Amino acid sequence: MEVFKRFASKIRDGENGCMIWTASTRGKNGYGCFKVNGKTISAHRFAWIVAYGEIPDGKLICHKCDNKLCVNPAHLFLGTYRDNFMDGVGKGRMKFIEPPQFRPVKHGTPNAYRLRNCRCPKCRKYQSDRMKNYHKKVKASLV
Repeated sequence: MEVFKRFASKIRDGENGCMIWTASTRGKNGYGCFKVNGKTISAHRFAWIVAYGEIPDGKLICHKCDNKLCVNPAHLFLGTYRDNFMDGVGKGRMKFIEPPQFRPVKHGTPNAYRLRNCRCPKCRKYQSDRMKNYHKKVKASLV
């Protein structure tokens, strides 16, 4: 019971019904943290466990309110990494970028030689010409 009193003493009311964590936070991510039985746990995860029980393996506790310091169980939901990502995309916090499409590479160009290490005659000629120009520049800079 003392753990719950200690947890509750570190919360204040915020805007939009949020319950704001006022104690320590974890590193750069800014989520609140709380020590229970010598083990540090995220404050919003502890709030979820108190309100709803254990968190299944592979699941996250996500914020509906997008406030990392909120520990209001009504503002939390259980989800996967994909659920959390798509929630962020839907709210405009993140951008969903389609993976690049495969584009054929023209031989005898920098992309063909450097990216694909192509050794066809066109790409070999490109590399040979490139090295000749490089050596000319080096000699010219020494003179």
